[in-house]
Amino acid sequence: VAELLARASYDAMVVGNHEFDYGLDMLRVRLERMGFPVLAANVQVTGDNPFKKWVVVERAGLRIALVGLLSPAMAKVINPLRNPGLKIVAPAAALEQILPAMRDSADYIIALVHMEEDEALELAQRFAEVDLFVAGGFRRAHSERSAPHWLQLAGGTRVLCTPGRGTYLGRIDIDLVRRDSLWVEQSFAARLLPVEGEAGADAEATRAIAEQLHIFEESGRRVLGRVGGKVENAPRWIAGLMRRRARAEVGMINRGAVNELALADSVTLEEVRRLVRYDDFVVTLELKGKKLAELGAQSQTRQKESQQLIFSGYDVAGGTVNGRKLNNDETYLVATTAYLAEGGDAYLQPRYLVYGSGARPTLKEIVVSYLDSSSPQTDERGARVWKGLFKLNGALSRTGIGDDAADYKDVSFLGGVSSLAWSGLFDGRLNYEMPTGRFEN
Repeated sequence: VAELLARASYDAMVVGNHEFDYGLDMLRVRLERMGFPVLAANVQVTGDNPFKKWVVVERAGLRIALVGLLSPAMAKVINPLRNPGLKIVAPAAALEQILPAMRDSADYIIALVHMEEDEALELAQRFAEVDLFVAGGFRRAHSERSAPHWLQLAGGTRVLCTPGRGTYLGRIDIDLVRRDSLWVEQSFAARLLPVEGEAGADAEATRAIAEQLHIFEESGRRVLGRVGGKVENAPRWIAGLMRRRARAEVGMINRGAVNELALADSVTLEEVRRLVRYDDFVVTLELKGKKLAELGAQSQTRQKESQQLIFSGYDVAGGTVNGRKLNNDETYLVATTAYLAEGGDAYLQPRYLVYGSGARPTLKEIVVSYLDSSSPQTDERGARVWKGLFKLNGALSRTGIGDDAADYKDVSFLGGVSSLAWSGLFDGRLNYEMPTGRFEN
């Protein structure tokens, strides 16, 4: 992909969240091969920052400043374990800081933004000095005749949003002429070009794509192993594999991380690729029963299906963990994805994290490892753990009549005897728990 982008001879691009899927180190290598700047004025990283904030390109004497901005919401879908030290600051603050320098260096300013339309519009309303905001990648085009979403503000700033998912390429044509010391716009047009059929194919690019596609398809046919029985509910099955691998009491995953795909008998690498949408790290954290119940209840209120949670070992409707009634005060070991553990989909805060030490497997690695095992079983019962609950209740009491006791020495029950007493109750329970239930439960 990096080689094809280089061949396309772009002047610049804005970074998106998927550029971070394989980590900053890999991204730095890819950007060097592309040969043109990738922009992100509001992205900060530890160490060498591979992004430029803005650049100036020139066309027939017209100086055009290009600046890139990424929505802070992307922090929730960028894996923090693969991208340590990454921080996305407020786009408005970053733009305000560099805008004076851009005004001095350019005649026309274009902001390339990776964000929702509403965010782009809000920025455009605040920064009239920017001539054009181009946002893309979020919404699908529903018709071949769909036009880019185009807004023009009173001050002249335009906001254009190109639909995503590779359906169209947005094209904007601007004609400006120089009159005295000013550039005056003669015409402005925008349209969507279908990805296929609008332009002739590039022979070298076509060859490179065909070669890579062949390698990809060949590798996808490799059989990784067999599943014992049939898997109908893939998200719940993977939640069970997470629970098993981490030796946790509960497995928890969001529906958006995994595609609904039935598996039976032999499973190929291609099926695993289609099964796991986001190959996130699996981590463990400790949650009180009360918090676990809250998560289950929150999940049921989510309208967006991809944000709903799937559990293994925890029955939300029955209120049980591994067949035993959930205890609000008890601590449970939960295997989940780094995305959820770091606050993704707004379920948890990082303060809940209790990461285990050592290597952290990814979802694909867990599935492949399970399939590679000599005799995979679907009735793996998860972790067997010691569970303990200890309580100590006590009371301190004092009786006596103090220094005046001598005056009442002839009164038997007021003989001046003081006492201090402690009464206590100790309640303890310790058991070795053998969790029940299959992966699917």
